[in-house]
Amino acid sequence: MNKKQSVVLFYASILVAISLLVQMTVYLIDPHHHLNVFTLCYHAVEHIGWKWAQYVLYGFVVYTLLLVFWKLTRQFWLLYQFYHQIKVSKVSSLTRYIGKDEDIYQGIVVVNSTRPFALTKGFVKPQIVVSTNLVNLLNEKELEAVLYHEQFHGRNKDPLKIFLLSLCASALWYLPVLKWSNERYKLISELLADRAAIDSLDSTLPIGSALLKLIKYQKQQTSYAYAPFAETAVNYRIKCLVNPKMTVTWNIPKLMMVKSVAVFVLLWSVFAY
Repeated sequence: MNKKQSVVLFYASILVAISLLVQMTVYLIDPHHHLNVFTLCYHAVEHIGWKWAQYVLYGFVVYTLLLVFWKLTRQFWLLYQFYHQIKVSKVSSLTRYIGKDEDIYQGIVVVNSTRPFALTKGFVKPQIVVSTNLVNLLNEKELEAVLYHEQFHGRNKDPLKIFLLSLCASALWYLPVLKWSNERYKLISELLADRAAIDSLDSTLPIGSALLKLIKYQKQQTSYAYAPFAETAVNYRIKCLVNPKMTVTWNIPKLMMVKSVAVFVLLWSVFAY
């Protein structure tokens, strides 16, 4: 469990994705740009005589960029709905009451919900939201552990980073290593957030107990109980709580890496001309 791993995963994935998306954008703006990889691909298939391949290439670029635009638009719409829902379901009295106790509770928004959850949302200024059911379900120390966990996500801008990685993985699906890095980043960020809660309270018991309570609650429900705090790699997180010295191994699938590198090199190899 190392913060350097999350930094490397994030920036390496974003660099790969941005480099290709920029090339696609340049191709649409100036199809005759001599340093653009897609322009060179276009001229290559034109020279071969594959007219149909030229249209496929153009459609491929347009499809990818439209997919990025659609997912960005959808995300901002969902974010708008989320903040509207918070405004409607916010329990102002309870929010003010718990905000008086300690610094950790300040800025936390409590919303009325029968489902126990704690989450961090927002790109520029991440906001922590907890439900009334979660406040009732956990004791004071457990609730503090959950809030320390979520505060780490906020300070680290994880909502924005996870969204960007998810966007890259879905838009550039032909690079499967991006999907792997997205899932691995989410796992490492959860483990680091757990570690932050443990260090703040100097104990593994509160965060472990809170995690187990939410898991137990989910199993008792006939319908799905939404609990973002407890939804990512639960078994791995419990193992790390039991054995703090446990580390996250990279374990990159070889076939996935070979496919991703082959596609990336194929797109960029024409720069050798």
